[in-house]
Amino acid sequence: MRRPIFLDRDGVINIEPSRFGKDYVTIPGEFQFIPQVIPALKLLIDNNYDIYVISNQAGVGKGIFSWEQLEEVTKHMLDVLSENGVEIKEVLYCPHRSQDNCNCRKPRTGNLEIVWDRYQRLKKERIFFIGDQERDIQTAKNFSILSVLVLSGKSNFHSLGSFSILPDYIACDLYDAVINIVLK
Repeated sequence: MRRPIFLDRDGVINIEPSRFGKDYVTIPGEFQFIPQVIPALKLLIDNNYDIYVISNQAGVGKGIFSWEQLEEVTKHMLDVLSENGVEIKEVLYCPHRSQDNCNCRKPRTGNLEIVWDRYQRLKKERIFFIGDQERDIQTAKNFSILSVLVLSGKSNFHSLGSFSILPDYIACDLYDAVINIVLK
């Protein structure tokens, strides 16, 4: 049986927009894959993982960019991945602001619950959430799955000192996480 794996988007799949002076990826041209992401995703698929992208995109709720723009960026990402033999099972976004108090905004687990309903026979053993921020780690903990913090996005070793919760694992990037943690 295939297993789900949950990935944040910015800082895990694509270069964190703050690295080029932006708060959000608002157009396809701003979406740049992190090196070795496509081989990492292929390895996951080849090892019976269904890939789910779970991402907060509050820029929509704040009116910085539209849902249609977010869909264009997503289509670009999925098209490039498909051209390279990678199929993402589903992308689930939370477009809300923090103050909207919704169930889908990480660290809440609403989007993970939607996916998990499809895998009811599985136990939550060796199920991973890979992200680049403390809220991703908290999301994994809230859902009782394993967390992997990648250092390819917003967080680094120094920022770990300010975390209120620590990840189960730390990796340089998604490829490192897949090779040295998920597939071990």
